[in-house]
Amino acid sequence: MMNVNPNQFSHARATSINGPRVRKQFPVSKRVRRLASYCLWAVGSGVLSAACLAGPVVAEHLSSDARWFGHVNVESIRSIPGFTGDVQRWCSQTNAQAGLSEWSEKLGLDPVKDLLGITIYSAQYTNGHMLALVYVRKVDQEKMLSSLKERYPERATSLYGTRTLYSWTARHAHGEMPMTGAFASDQLIVIGKDAEEVKAALDVLDGKRPGLTSSSPLLAGVSPQAIFVSKGVDVSADDRARTRCPVLRNCEAASVQWSQQDGVLTAAYRLAATSEEAAQAYQTVVAGFKALAGLRSQDSAAMSGLLQGLTYRADGKVFTANWEAKVQAVREAMEQMKQSGGRCPLAH
Repeated sequence: MMNVNPNQFSHARATSINGPRVRKQFPVSKRVRRLASYCLWAVGSGVLSAACLAGPVVAEHLSSDARWFGHVNVESIRSIPGFTGDVQRWCSQTNAQAGLSEWSEKLGLDPVKDLLGITIYSAQYTNGHMLALVYVRKVDQEKMLSSLKERYPERATSLYGTRTLYSWTARHAHGEMPMTGAFASDQLIVIGKDAEEVKAALDVLDGKRPGLTSSSPLLAGVSPQAIFVSKGVDVSADDRARTRCPVLRNCEAASVQWSQQDGVLTAAYRLAATSEEAAQAYQTVVAGFKALAGLRSQDSAAMSGLLQGLTYRADGKVFTANWEAKVQAVREAMEQMKQSGGRCPLAH
């Protein structure tokens, strides 16, 4: 059985359900709602979007053919000064605690405390195909399956080795989405668009298919302390022509990484553009945003301060943008926004 030590997720032991225990090393937008929907059956409805908590990305759990991934890191989030107090205030101010308690009881899982990690990855940039790996302290399968049955009574089941696959159709504002999920262990849930994708992901977890290594290009530069990291490589001309992402339409690779250390938040973006002209275009867009945001936030000292931490440059075909701010400064800006009726000064 695959096991994860909740207190030392980065040095957990993982075991195949069908094999002996082996030592594993854990090396190192509208999109949030989409991810929440994707992981619906595992954590309830909209709760996940407010509590995506994760440990460091587990390289060998991602298929070796993966070309992009996204990951959120709970240890770094929890290390942010004042984070626990912020969560408590959010719960009290929004009356969210009652809803969280209800979902926790229904699922046998507290989304705020029990989620250890969420990783999404894919070998494609189109067609909405991706896998989600949801790491938790422990799955109450009986409660979770009861909730799934209640929400999707038409769900179907099938066997893959010793595991049961659960398939259903999720409905959302833009239509329907077929989904399949399985319990890889009592601490890891796998979710995909169809059964074949989930089977392939399970094979990677069991060591039947190769996974990434810490030295894989896709994971180069990824910090185990990152709050959030996402990276894509090998974006082909066909991918660029078909993708819905406006950034990737002119990129061969892209990455973003948010981190926190000693009360300072940092964000680093790197876009390997298809041409120097494209890199310059990215710089022009960001420069325009900063200038416009500066004008709109003249009456907000806190927001203006956050903008000062944004720097950027185009160097040949590579565009980089970096941002830095103290956690307390971000907190003050959010408080100022709240006092102005919850409206961000940058969104006039």
